[in-house]
Amino acid sequence: DALPILTWGDSHLDLQGDMGFSEKEFLFHMNLSADGLEWEKIEGLLKAEKGESSLEQRVGFRAPPVRGTLGVKLGYFRYGRFTWRPLHANISLDHNTVKVEVTEASVCGVSTPGVMIVTPQDLSLDFKPICIGQQPGSVLACLLGTDAVMTGNLDLKGEIMGRGKPEGLVQSLRGNFELVANKGRIHRSNLLLTILAFVNVTEIFRGKYPDFGKEGFAYDSFTVKGNLQEGKLILKEAILDGSSMELAGQGEIDLMAGKMDLTVLVAPLKTVDFAVKRIPLVRDILGGTLVSIPVRVRGDLGNPTVRPLSASAVGSELVGIMKRTFRLPIKVIQPLRRGKGEE
Repeated sequence: DALPILTWGDSHLDLQGDMGFSEKEFLFHMNLSADGLEWEKIEGLLKAEKGESSLEQRVGFRAPPVRGTLGVKLGYFRYGRFTWRPLHANISLDHNTVKVEVTEASVCGVSTPGVMIVTPQDLSLDFKPICIGQQPGSVLACLLGTDAVMTGNLDLKGEIMGRGKPEGLVQSLRGNFELVANKGRIHRSNLLLTILAFVNVTEIFRGKYPDFGKEGFAYDSFTVKGNLQEGKLILKEAILDGSSMELAGQGEIDLMAGKMDLTVLVAPLKTVDFAVKRIPLVRDILGGTLVSIPVRVRGDLGNPTVRPLSASAVGSELVGIMKRTFRLPIKVIQPLRRGKGEE
């Protein structure tokens, strides 16, 4: 049976289906559709109901156990700064256990099907985000809250699992992910621009980095592999194979705090060619070798700082990643000091 359309704030809800009682429980099979819902409003309602006395306390009536299914179709669902468009799910309620099967949901261009189970003891989830052939700039800018403007073709896949109390669920999240972007240009990125600016002002290299506002930074591939642990992205390897520069990095990104801490090896190929061709000693020593500068990138995702690292501070694993990826011997060097106290 169709029920009247309900209004909740700015949202219009259409509820249809059947409900009734058996000898021991309340039964329902319903379908709910709405133009959209926001978690903040739902959370406020749940907190208000939790603070009130129960029906049993007020009138001495004990509500029977509830069992049934609810099909949900939302035009959008907003949680914090993230918005899913659309969100379709099947919800089954069996007494004190709620199972939510998300069949269709897309956030930041990433499909996020999965399952969430809520019990009186805890909450668990298992989702498998995936996207194929998306624009990397819009996906990364949305997920990380950065200003990246980037073209190409992006594929992403992974798995996110977690189990714990609702207030500690983010810290319990774990999983893995792999991101691959191919054949594009980076037209804006504070992270890359900061690294390029640092490399350009050192006395080792005298080349020019690309003008982001005009041609952008061309790349053949951009690959990131890592894990999700306690609300942080642990980058096991991040590799940028560019036309004028190669990068390999490791570290972590704190999604909750919006911070990053990365160790990066930078190999500016065009500027290295300049040095190799013009300085005989350098040509003899470094010919056929990928010269890399180690730096540490820390701070806000949208505005990080870059500092030099000593060659000894770079782990063998990161050097190995660069050797394996670009199939060249690697020479890690330190930026020269320009003056006292100044790198």
